[in-house]
Amino acid sequence: MKVLLIVNPSASSVTARTRIVIQKALSADHRLEVAATTRRGHATRL
Repeated sequence: MKVLLIVNPSASSVTARTRIVIQKALSADHRLEVAATTRRGHATRL
């Protein structure tokens, strides 16, 4: 299964280390693509 992980690099509650852990966990069983949002509403377009 392909998974799209949408991340907000400006989010203060999620550290870079946490994102790496989540990415590794998801990519172990799925084809993972990571997309970072750049502005308000961007995640909706992704």
